[in-house]
Amino acid sequence: MTRLNPEELERRRRAQLGRTITGISALLLMILSAVLPNIMVQAATVLPGRSLIPASHFFLIANPNAEAFSGAKSVADAGLGISITYLGLAFQQVGLLTGLASFWVLIVDDVGRWTRRVVMVSGVSLLLGASTVILGRHSLRV
Repeated sequence: MTRLNPEELERRRRAQLGRTITGISALLLMILSAVLPNIMVQAATVLPGRSLIPASHFFLIANPNAEAFSGAKSVADAGLGISITYLGLAFQQVGLLTGLASFWVLIVDDVGRWTRRVVMVSGVSLLLGASTVILGRHSLRV
């Protein structure tokens, strides 16, 4: 076993600190994305909440014929907008579940490539979730 020189030890310590900050930041941002308000329909009479789970529940049971969606071009457009928005919220839930299970991969120095792929699935799901919710919101507004 060879001894590492002080410069190498300092470089490894700085790298570990950077990875730790990145991993903890990712965890905090994922928690905030689940707790902070997401999307809501202002004309909806029953507002269970605007965080991820209540918003998902609202769009799961939403009726495109309801008065809250009267601003859409047609009932079919409202239904498509509701479905797209719910799909985006579902992508976010999948991304959060896989991200919470694997955020530690960002912190450790050496992990297998299959473990890093789980983190990649989480990131892609979160990205698809955000863009799909915005697309659904646009479909409901126009």
